[in-house]
Amino acid sequence: MSGKEDKKTMIQLYQNFYKEAIEAYGEKVIVLMQVGKFFEMYDILDTETNTSPTNLREAASLLEISVSETPLQDKKAKLFAGFPEQSVKKYERIIIRLGYRGIFITQEKQGAKVTKREISNIVSAGTFTEVEEEVKDRWLWSFFCEMTDTDYLFHSAAINCSTGQIILGNTTVSARNEHFQADDIYLALSTYEPAEVIVWTGDDCSLTEQFIRESFHLSPSIGLFIRRYPALKGAAKREEDILIKSFAKEKALLFSQLDLARKPELRTVLALLLSFVEEHNPSLIIGLQIPTDFQASDHVRLGNHMLEQVGMIATERPQECYFHYFNSGIRTACGRRGLRLRLLQPIKDIAILRKRVKTIEGWQKGPTASKQCVLNGLKKVYDIERLYRKLNLRSIQIGDVWKLLCSIYAIHEIVEGAAACSYIANPALDISVIEKTWDLDTLEVMKQFEGNGFTAMMHPWILKKFPQQDEFQQKWLKIKEEATKLLESFKTIVPDGLQIVELPDAPFSFTATKTRCEKVAKHYNLNLRVDDIHGTFYLRSSSIDELNKNALQIQRSWMLDYIYIWNTEITNLSKILETQFPIILEIISTVDIDLMLATKAEEYGYCLPTYLEGEKSGFSAVGLRHGILERIRKEVSYVPHNISLGSLAGKDIGSSENGILLFGVNSSGKSSLMKSIGLSVLMAQAGCPVPATSFNLVPYSSIFTRILGNDNLWAGMSSFVVEMTEFRSILQYSDSGSLVLGDELCAGTETASAAALVASGLECLLEKNVSFFFATHLHELHRFPELETRHGLKWLHLSVEYNSESGLLIYNRQMQEGSGSMMYGLEVCRALKMPSAFLEKATEFRRRLNGQAMGGALGAPLSRYNSSVVRKACEICKKPGSHDLEVHHLVPQEVAKKKNKMVAPGIHMNQKSNLAVLCEECHTKHHKGLLKIEGWLDTSSGPVLSFKT
Repeated sequence: MSGKEDKKTMIQLYQNFYKEAIEAYGEKVIVLMQVGKFFEMYDILDTETNTSPTNLREAASLLEISVSETPLQDKKAKLFAGFPEQSVKKYERIIIRLGYRGIFITQEKQGAKVTKREISNIVSAGTFTEVEEEVKDRWLWSFFCEMTDTDYLFHSAAINCSTGQIILGNTTVSARNEHFQADDIYLALSTYEPAEVIVWTGDDCSLTEQFIRESFHLSPSIGLFIRRYPALKGAAKREEDILIKSFAKEKALLFSQLDLARKPELRTVLALLLSFVEEHNPSLIIGLQIPTDFQASDHVRLGNHMLEQVGMIATERPQECYFHYFNSGIRTACGRRGLRLRLLQPIKDIAILRKRVKTIEGWQKGPTASKQCVLNGLKKVYDIERLYRKLNLRSIQIGDVWKLLCSIYAIHEIVEGAAACSYIANPALDISVIEKTWDLDTLEVMKQFEGNGFTAMMHPWILKKFPQQDEFQQKWLKIKEEATKLLESFKTIVPDGLQIVELPDAPFSFTATKTRCEKVAKHYNLNLRVDDIHGTFYLRSSSIDELNKNALQIQRSWMLDYIYIWNTEITNLSKILETQFPIILEIISTVDIDLMLATKAEEYGYCLPTYLEGEKSGFSAVGLRHGILERIRKEVSYVPHNISLGSLAGKDIGSSENGILLFGVNSSGKSSLMKSIGLSVLMAQAGCPVPATSFNLVPYSSIFTRILGNDNLWAGMSSFVVEMTEFRSILQYSDSGSLVLGDELCAGTETASAAALVASGLECLLEKNVSFFFATHLHELHRFPELETRHGLKWLHLSVEYNSESGLLIYNRQMQEGSGSMMYGLEVCRALKMPSAFLEKATEFRRRLNGQAMGGALGAPLSRYNSSVVRKACEICKKPGSHDLEVHHLVPQEVAKKKNKMVAPGIHMNQKSNLAVLCEECHTKHHKGLLKIEGWLDTSSGPVLSFKT
């Protein structure tokens, strides 16, 4: 897009640029055209309809700049708005913050005449690189989507324009019923957070923005563009051209490492991404890093948005997630990036995990003075990845060089302290050449002038390194001294209000009010004259003109030499760092992360995991806690648990070779315990400390969750459909190397179907030898006796006591055998002090549902062997009460345990037919032989216990 200056009026030219911009990028654009030393917007307003062809008024309002309106004929008005060119950086940031795309059109001149205007730069959320140190990374994602009869094929590429990092990946997603899960994509987007997303589709693929946002969990603040793939002749040649342009030095490495010759779809999506970036800012596709695959083979598969479901990350309240607790302790930008990769991309390689843990242990045992030395060094490190990228793009400024060199010099301080903590790092970086070239103190002074050094008239190099620069500086200081003496003499006449300012043609210009200038001129009578330039008054004379003439000559000569040396030394600095920079980056990132983890482990009482080999995965945790809850709920002590699953299952109550069903009252801690397992396994498989007394792990290859029960409204999916979609992938992909965590399974459908579906799911997981932990209220599962006898499945509940006198629920949160009471909802409501009339009616309805008489004992305790057995009265003497009632096994437990807990084929020892409620007196008579219990009889009045005295 470009425009000839002499063929169109300014308004027509601007409107043409605007029209092309919205056709290419949509309505959220702000077009700014350079006119002289301003960037401006033009439009024609129809005063009758109050409409105009462009969004000038909206843009001006967003940018908070005034709009000038000039009446024209035919009920029209000319609109104009703009700002000076020195404010461009300020308004670029505003445009990005508003979520718009800024189109900047600059002018070309021949002499004083403007010959052409064309787009020189486009700023967008994904391509904007002028960000502050503390701002999170901006990733630009590109997806090339193809479609088969049953699947969507997503080929992915993403770039961080600030650091030059690129990642690639392929994902196949089932398109059945238009409900698909893209776990790989979701994990990648969680790790490399997008600022902007482009989806390229073919003619046969009709994906809507709404569908993409919902499927990929993209918030409205993330820019999303769906573009048609330009399937034109010569596409392969164009792809190769831009790849060569971007990776000229690494072309062979690019194609060999990523096998792009045999992966045309990855080549295509990478080329599309780079073309989009080049379209915005051509310089950004230079000096990029070789792309890496975000689907590394040693990564753990995380299914069903596992990171968010267990609370490792959070989209709505990110400050309350587990990741934030650790990220807040990181001191460097590269450390924050490294921690994000480590925690959000857990691995299964035991050798790497052991190495990470050993390093953290070294930090824990290291001398305090050495750790403080490292901390001091880390505080001096800036965002070296972004700075190094600027260095390679030759866009680095004085302040950037100062930050980069401070960071490099800090390496030696960091390495020295780390060595005492068993961290071995010896970068072969010779900084003596740098120290003999750059003057760090002068750079610090010059960085306030941000870039050229000529306003300060200083140079950033060691004295005598470049003698001509020293000479220029001395000449300049001499002229400056002359000007200062002259100013002091003038001030003897006018003490206040007279100063030296710099003008383009006169670096030493003496200015004051008209009266003061005339007073000085009259006093000296040395041919001083007073010049009025745009309302500002200056003192001029032949001697002052001569001083400025000499100053300009020195300035021009100095500038030419300065620019040459600057470019040369920036190139030299880039070459010095080229081979060692990845090592420097790794040292700073790893040291920052490991020292933080060691510190947090000591502060929070975490343990370092132990990794074991094994064919089947599993873990064993002693004193397991929830890392977030124990930090935010300090009124009462957190109740830890001993849990073990899979190959490391022990003999504790919380151990199972395959899975655990955990029951309990609302708020008893079921979900928290389940999430603490997920968080701890994640931390362990990231090689990080775990909130437990001890934690052993045979690493899992995949972890699945089914926790959140939210409707997927945009995709038209109810909570139950979402649940079954996620459960389908669990059944399809889980194996003996999988851990499955679930909460309130099948809560979105009616009880009978829920119980049947969960029972079937449990059978499938048990057959596949999967480790699982489910928190549930589904007591109806007791209707399937085969589950009660299933090897590898344990039924547990978290204990809660209801104090009828105080109306309080006491959460003991201790794991106990069995499913516990199946009637507790009303007790929770009583503890919440709900209206008494409401509770009375609910109590009556519950009695009727459970077949109790109106005068029955509400809240009578249930048997710990079988929750359908209520201890309300003795089955022999009918004595009511609960305190002295016991549940008796008709066939003794000792006998049944010898037969795999079975009293007869298909009848478990805890089945209701083998249990009877007895008072203490009748129970004693039975054991003395005074009472013979024969068993249950089926009668017209229901089951009746047969006995003889």
